Amino acid sequence: MGEEVVIRKIQNRILSGLLFSVLAAFIVGINFSPIEGYYVFAVLFILISLTMVISNLELIKVKLEFSSFKFIYLFLGLLFFILVSFLFSNNLGYPLGPSMILSLLCLLFFNWVYYSLEPMRG
Repeated sequence: MGEEVVIRKIQNRILSGLLFSVLAAFIVGINFSPIEGYYVFAVLFILISLTMVISNLELIKVKLEFSSFKFIYLFLGLLFFILVSFLFSNNLGYPLGPSMILSLLCLLFFNWVYYSLEPMRG
């Protein structure tokens, strides 16, 4: 019962953060430009999400079964995402947006192959 109340509070905070971000983005979009409104929405929602993750870190560790191996795996994934995007954009001449999408697709394919072929996951 107590855990359900905590999760309900977190869901309400996520919803209120989303509504605040949308409202701020809407106001900026009307007064300046829609793309600036989008940037305000993205930055605000990411900051609110990171604040909530940091404040509920123990609950997230327990629910996601977060271990040091998963942290290292995510860190290396982010590092390779940056490196592959840099490789595609600078060495192969792709624009930055498509190089990021292509590197994300390559890393997701690698992740899928790794977890499909890992012998203990079947």
